[in-house]
Amino acid sequence: MKAVVKTRPEPGFVEVIDVPIPKFMPDEVLVKIHSTGLCGTDILLHDWRYTGGPSC
Repeated sequence: MKAVVKTRPEPGFVEVIDVPIPKFMPDEVLVKIHSTGLCGTDILLHDWRYTGGPSC
C-alpha cells in the first residue's frame, strides 16, 4: 500500500512510498481510504515548522 512519509527532519523531504499492509488483530479492522485532505499541521510538518501546538 502507499504511505506519505517524512524522510528527513528538515523542510521538504516528503515521499510517497510502498509499505507493507499492516497486520491487525481479530478485534481490529483495516480501513480502505478513498480520499483524504490536508490541514495546517500537515503544511507545518512539511516545512519543518511544527512546534507541537494546535495549528488548525
